[in-house]
Amino acid sequence: MPTLPDGLTVGTRYTQEEIEELFDTGFGYQISGINPRRPSDGERYVLLFANEDGPYSDAVTEGTFEYVGEGLQGDQSEKSSGNSTLIDAVDEDFPIHFFYQQSDASGWEYQGLVDVLDWERRVRKGREILVFTMAHRRSEHSATWLDAVRAELERYRSETGSRRVTLDELYDFSEDTLATQFPENNTVRAKLRQQLQVLRDRGEVEFVDGAGEYRIVGDDVDEEREQLNADADRPPELTAGSEEFTEHRRRVRDTAFAELVTENYDNTCVVCGRSRETPTGNPEVEAAHIYPRSENGADDPRNGLALCKLHHWAFDAGWFGVTDEYEITVKDVPEREGYYEFKQLEGNPLVFPENPRLLPDPLYLEAHRDLHNIG
Repeated sequence: MPTLPDGLTVGTRYTQEEIEELFDTGFGYQISGINPRRPSDGERYVLLFANEDGPYSDAVTEGTFEYVGEGLQGDQSEKSSGNSTLIDAVDEDFPIHFFYQQSDASGWEYQGLVDVLDWERRVRKGREILVFTMAHRRSEHSATWLDAVRAELERYRSETGSRRVTLDELYDFSEDTLATQFPENNTVRAKLRQQLQVLRDRGEVEFVDGAGEYRIVGDDVDEEREQLNADADRPPELTAGSEEFTEHRRRVRDTAFAELVTENYDNTCVVCGRSRETPTGNPEVEAAHIYPRSENGADDPRNGLALCKLHHWAFDAGWFGVTDEYEITVKDVPEREGYYEFKQLEGNPLVFPENPRLLPDPLYLEAHRDLHNIG
């Protein structure tokens, strides 16, 4: 296992300047995706970046994932510096440090080392791209400790029925178990505190107070679904209010919202009625906020529509809105490319879910139209 630079920790976020300092390198104006490095006095390595605003979701942060090569225009080349380096990595062993940035978070979270398992050419939107299959390389020491502490927290929650635990209670509950698992470590309490800090940074536990009490964050999408479903029984609120969520809770809530909305519409686009699937059976349809998250739009299921990728983009861009009578109304901009394609949708009714309680609420439909000056 390659040695990490001093100060580099999995799960911690870093600014561009901090990454440059840690690796004694520079990126210029901004960070690009694939950054091969070959210091004159050191081994070859790569700094690899992905962000949620690009073609990547949270799926890249665990297990095996796909990474698109560099080159934004025309066919991607096997000979470019970044792509050729990743191709070499299939057969050669050199460190590839992976960083990921969520759209609503500052800085780049270090995800650890990854390996390139394979690569292939694919055609996407009329051009050839290179797609690399990658897998996270687990650190036998740190990852095992982190998994062990996670398991102890879950065991504590299961046996006590409580999500709250003090540090002293966790010592009493887990110290002997962890000492047995890691007999070479004679500072179990210090290591336990260190892993709790990592889990806090990842949003999996929260500090309740300065006295050493923690709350185990539930990773239960069903709980969030129940809460969001309950919201649909109350008068709708346009915005999400002032409640703040950890990144972990935010991901769980996003998943719950998406599941509720897409299931409510039977994984079918309410505009075109299509329900396409990938060859492996994953639906194309996506859950869209009517009044957008960027405006602090509520996660109420009545603020959601199921849309195919094209109509999701067009709806978010303001090409069309929906009237209070649930008919499509198209923005009047005939000078724009694509107008006549979308104009054909004018007046078409939406396809409704069977459960009328989860129809789109006029509050959100009107706010979306006002936001984009439609109608």
